[in-house]
Parts: sequence; C-alpha cells; structure tokens
Amino acid sequence: MKKYILLLAVLGLTACGDDDSSTPAAVTAPPSSIDGAIDLSRQKLGELVPDTSEISTASLNARTAFGNDWEDGNYALGGDFGNSPRNFVRAQGDEDAQSNLMFRLDQMMDNLCIFNVALPNTDGVPDLSGGNQIVTLTAAVKQQIVSECGVSSGDLPPDDTDVGYYVSDISGETDSMFQREAGFDMSGGTSFHSFFRFTISDSVMRMSYIADEGNVSAGFLEYDVTAQVFRFEFSEEAAAPFALHFRGTLQDTTNLGRFVAIITDKTDTSSAVVSINEGNGDQVHVSYSYDDDADTNDLPSASACISGVDMSIAADDATSCSNGITGADVADVSIDMTTIISGTYFNSLDETTFIQFSDFSDIMTAAAAN
Repeated sequence: MKKYILLLAVLGLTACGDDDSSTPAAVTAPPSSIDGAIDLSRQKLGELVPDTSEISTASLNARTAFGNDWEDGNYALGGDFGNSPRNFVRAQGDEDAQSNLMFRLDQMMDNLCIFNVALPNTDGVPDLSGGNQIVTLTAAVKQQIVSECGVSSGDLPPDDTDVGYYVSDISGETDSMFQREAGFDMSGGTSFHSFFRFTISDSVMRMSYIADEGNVSAGFLEYDVTAQVFRFEFSEEAAAPFALHFRGTLQDTTNLGRFVAIITDKTDTSSAVVSINEGNGDQVHVSYSYDDDADTNDLPSASACISGVDMSIAADDATSCSNGITGADVADVSIDMTTIISGTYFNSLDETTFIQFSDFSDIMTAAAAN
C-alpha cells in the first residue's frame, strides 16, 4: 500500500530493527536538533520492535493454548500481515512487509528527515519564516534529501516542485505541547493539509506528524529524557475500509518494552500485544486474537512465550517468560478503533495533542493521543 505522505511516499526502511541483540545504552543527554531527535527515535524504535525479517518459517508443534492456531492461516487478514498469528506478529518488524508497524513508522521518520533537510534551518532546527513561504525542491535539494535521509530519488517529486509551507512558534499557545509547527501544501499554495510539530528541550523530545490527504494518518513520538522512557503512537485510515493503530513504550532503565498492533480490514480485526526485554530477548511474550466478521474463524485471545530465534512456542499458555518478561492479555485491550481511526479525528489534532498512556498497563486502555 504505497502512498504519498506530505513530500513523498517513502519506501526505504533504513535503520529500524537492526539492533535487537545488544543492550541499549542509557541516554544521558537530550538531542539538540531535529536530526538528533530523528536518530534517537529510529534507535528506540529498532530496540522496541526487533527486526524479524530473517526469522525462519519452520513448522511448529501443537500446544495447548495457541496450538495449531499459532500457524493456522484462518486467523489473519492476509497480504503483508502474514497468513497466521505467528506471521502477523513476525511481520510487524519485517523490513520487507509494507503497511505494518515498522514500515509505517519508518515512513514517518523519513518524512520528518525530509522536512528538516528541505526547510531553511539554523543549527538543525527549522527557522521561523515569518509567514507563508515556498520551498523549491531543486535537483540539489533532492540530492541532499537522498544523501541525508536514505530515500530514493525516484520516490521524490519532480525537480523544481514548489511546496507551500510555514513555520510558526506555538510555544505560547494555551496548553501547547510543542514549540514549533510546520504546515505543508504540495500544490505550492496555502491549503495546508499536513503538519509537523516538535519540541526539543533538556527534559523531553516530542514530535508529531499529521497528514489528511489521501490516506489520513497521525503519528506521535516522545522521549522523556529524565525518566528515560520512549513512547510512540501511530494511526492510519485508508480510502478503502482499512485502518491500523500501533502504540509502544520502552524503558531504558529496565530494557523492558511493549507494543500493541491492531489492524482492521472492513470489520475483521487482528490484534496483538507483544512484550520484550531488549538486549536480553531470547523470548518475547505474545497475546493474539482475531475477530472474524463472519464469526466462522474467530480466535479468542491466546497467550504464549515465543522464541525470538524462530518464533516457535517456547511456553504455551504462559505469561511469565524468560529474562523478566511478564506478558499481557490482548483481551484487556480496549482501544476505541471506531472513534480514533478517522480522518475527522485526525483533522482535530492540534498543538495540545499528546500521548495519553504512560506505562505497560494503560498502553492497552488509554485514549489515543488527543
């Protein structure tokens, strides 16, 4: 599912999920620029969602909870999401699978990089422009984007495309969670449909990205420098009856992390909660469910400790896994997909929007960023 998000449809997955075997170093200093914030976010995303693209497809033995359902093709939406619960979970960290968690997040990260390269800036932070402006994507600018963001020149707009934009100081707005906002119009005018908001300080790095053209989407990234906690949330609604919602958190002090993936096609829904111990993750905990609109292939929530080597079941019907991982039941997820995944909802998001969940528990119940 390729799409244009603001400046381009980004297809490269350059830095996510390639370091799931090492122990992350605690971040002791905040990033000082957008470049630094993007690099930090890429690092944390890769730690939280291990790269699963090389996991084998070895057959699994039947067990008591998941049993054959773990690899049964009846319980998935198909396509890039895999043909079983096992492959649905595996695909979320697969660099080659489009429309999944890591593809969408890396797509967003590349666009943030593009904004930062294309806009006039001082010390890595976009300048306040003093009004509506035009940035021309000359061949030289595009080459700089290719070099610094790792994207393909063929995925960028034609040479000399004019993009309308503004950058404004929003730090003084009531209840603002951000310092600056950039709005974009790919037609070169002032009909701004896509927005990038950010703040960088000694205590927090926070970025948001909202697009309401074509497939509408909204993404949020935050790193609490003091607590050393990373969080993200991403939602998208496609023109077809398709929606997805991802959220996750990673604690540097414990190396523990958790992410939630919910994908709906028409009214069929696949959901998973995955808990990890980064840097010591020979197992992950997975709880998965599938709600079939026809009610013929429903899979009630099942839970197991899963091998991080080949995605086989290490301990079925279990929540306490190796390396201090305590899993969560997907049946406890109560995220309101019907309300939060809509273009109308995305269009209402502004500088006061922030991530609502704060820990491993309310990540499954809190309202979406609002």
